[in-house]
Amino acid sequence: MMALDIFISQNNQPVLQLPVLPAELSISSPQNNGAFETINQGELRLISPVGLKQISFESFFPYAIDNAHYIRGKKHNGWSMVNYLEHFRARRLPIRFVVSGTPINLAMVIDQFDYRIRTDKDIHYSITLTEYRFPNVKGVKG
Repeated sequence: MMALDIFISQNNQPVLQLPVLPAELSISSPQNNGAFETINQGELRLISPVGLKQISFESFFPYAIDNAHYIRGKKHNGWSMVNYLEHFRARRLPIRFVVSGTPINLAMVIDQFDYRIRTDKDIHYSITLTEYRFPNVKGVKG
């Protein structure tokens, strides 16, 4: 069985590997369908394009990185991980979210990032990401 890993980057610099995998990823894939009422047929359903995917999960950044055998990738201080994510948000650019061993490889934005410090000094967090679609603007010929 292939081990999963989660990577986050912004323009591929730096590439961060989450040190502790979440127990689960919640993935929402809406279909923004609509309905309208007709005189002869009653209500009809319109099939709209697929909406933006949303991924949310919870995990933690360990305080004692030296003794934690379950840490994946480079051993970053928990606060440095928080600072990286806050830096990504401040730059107002999409991030790349990749889950190895799956087809999940999406440009996303961080919609919500909440963290709390426990008495063991670990930083527990929850994060919500929403898919980012790059605008496809066609030039106007004059």
